[in-house]
Amino acid sequence: MRIVVVAGLLLVCLLGEWWFLREKDLPYMWAVVAVLGGGLTQISAALPVLCKAFRTAQQPETAPSAWQDGNRVRIGGVVQAAGETLKTPFTGQDAVCMEFVLRVADTGKGEGDSAYSERLHIPPGMCGYDQIPFGIATARGFVAVAGTPSLKRFAGWASLDPGKCAEAGVLLARARWRLGDMRLRDGVYRGFVGQEDKAVRLYLLNTRLAELMLMPPGQPTAGWVEGYPPPHLQGDEAAAVLTRRMRQRIWQFYEHSLRPGAEVTVEGIFRDRPPRIEISNWMRDSRAMEAIRPGLAGVTAKAQLRFEWISLLLGVTVTGWLHYAVYAHGGALYRTLVDKFAAL
Repeated sequence: MRIVVVAGLLLVCLLGEWWFLREKDLPYMWAVVAVLGGGLTQISAALPVLCKAFRTAQQPETAPSAWQDGNRVRIGGVVQAAGETLKTPFTGQDAVCMEFVLRVADTGKGEGDSAYSERLHIPPGMCGYDQIPFGIATARGFVAVAGTPSLKRFAGWASLDPGKCAEAGVLLARARWRLGDMRLRDGVYRGFVGQEDKAVRLYLLNTRLAELMLMPPGQPTAGWVEGYPPPHLQGDEAAAVLTRRMRQRIWQFYEHSLRPGAEVTVEGIFRDRPPRIEISNWMRDSRAMEAIRPGLAGVTAKAQLRFEWISLLLGVTVTGWLHYAVYAHGGALYRTLVDKFAAL
């Protein structure tokens, strides 16, 4: 519905700009109409978002009377694990959700990550997402959170420390891996996630890393890969061998995690049997990207209102200046700018 409304606004704004400019004989008329119409559409679409942010700032948490099955709720609380916590692979921190990425830093001959090419190998890399059941302690008591949150808003950790090859070797030896010849970007998990909202456990590596580290030609295999026979080396022996192989290259290590004790705001659909807040799965539903934010409800509401105000003011300023340049004095300023750029 929102897309239809925005599309309608855009059409109206474009037609309006064209109507008022149709007799001015401006150069690049189509571009002028598109930019000005797009700017007005952005401002119009931002106004209801700002109003919603203002209402949220006035009442950061959903009123108790609105906690009915199927209603959207918003509440702040402290993260609590529902069982034994995870350990992040490289730093060993407690977590209820964690994501890691490992990429080669010394791209070798024949490796390239800028464009697909039959002559280039995708550089070695792996990534993973893991979580356990968790919830938040709130003024209403403990409320479970169902779904898979995005961790992009939470402070991450990154390192080039060669000493972390030992932790990477242990991870490679003990995890159960899936192969995926993909570039390690935000959409990498989507093809591996089912249609049900449930906790996920995905450990992915590309063929290049598997060939170089887990099953190099003429050497014993180490590390479990789905669809392949059990490795020759297992346990501590496999971890030691993989650590030595890892140290032959330079790696970039990344982690994001949601830790017990963190203050967060959760927004999702309340279900009362059993009581929980459903936030969907960010890997296939973009609405879940903002479902959990760092900070309690009052803090995140004020931050969102401030962001929407600044965005609107910037949009009004830029769009207003562009309209002045095009409309004032028959578009004299706009024609001067076009002439200057054409002369470059």
